Amino acid sequence: MLLNIARYTTFSALMISTALVSSTAAMAADNNPFYDAALCKPAYTTKNASALYDEAEKMSKYQLVGMMAVYPMTEAVEKDGFSAKSFVLAGTTYGVLIEGQKADELAKTYNLTPEAPNPMIVATKSYIRVLPEAEQPSPEMGRVAITAREAKGLPGQTLLSCEFTSLSDLETMKAMAK
Repeated sequence: MLLNIARYTTFSALMISTALVSSTAAMAADNNPFYDAALCKPAYTTKNASALYDEAEKMSKYQLVGMMAVYPMTEAVEKDGFSAKSFVLAGTTYGVLIEGQKADELAKTYNLTPEAPNPMIVATKSYIRVLPEAEQPSPEMGRVAITAREAKGLPGQTLLSCEFTSLSDLETMKAMAK
């Protein structure tokens, strides 16, 4: 009888600990500050970018890829069917590198639309969704948008990011597009 109680107790403890580990891992992905930042949660501000930079520096040292600082994450983050292994800071952009050429799928999942051709963006595929006016942190200075971009410089990966574009850069892009 004692043997059966010990087996049951051990089995129950094992099942509970497995469930806790699994739910903790899932919660970590759902609350990953780097993936959330790529979805503009929170929207881009220099204060938010600085806080993310500080967290990224604690996690790992960056590698320069073009003009981006790429921070390998300690473990992959799985969210909405996508996997990310690196956090990115570049100018007024922060985001994650999604494994695979996933711009089309990211666009469907996050309601992004094709971005107009732009000589300032070196992407082979580019999608965007500008945040609603009420969510813009500084509309008098520029706009914040969620983007998904594939580029030759990122083989096998897609940049999912939150980016701030100043009003002057927006005007320059309009002029260059003409």
